[in-house]
Amino acid sequence: MDDYTLTMIGSLGSIANGLSRMFWGPVQDKTSFLFVYRTVLAMELAVCLSLYWAVTISPWVYMIVIFFSFVCLGAHFVMFPGLVLKVFGMKAGG
Repeated sequence: MDDYTLTMIGSLGSIANGLSRMFWGPVQDKTSFLFVYRTVLAMELAVCLSLYWAVTISPWVYMIVIFFSFVCLGAHFVMFPGLVLKVFGMKAGG
């Protein structure tokens, strides 16, 4: 792939990272940490298993895999501050 394509894929991944943070927060509020964490881990497993395959198929498939990879990355920054607060309390969590 050329540099322009990789730059566009990285830029779309960054957008996915930012937008996914607004998605995962309400999902965790409505469900639970464990549900969201299992979902994110399943998505990451699928991303890791399909990454090599996606590069050989086409740039569009690679873009989709990278998009979901960055969606999972954004989820971690939303999930764990709430968990730390829940486990350690308001004084130690802050």
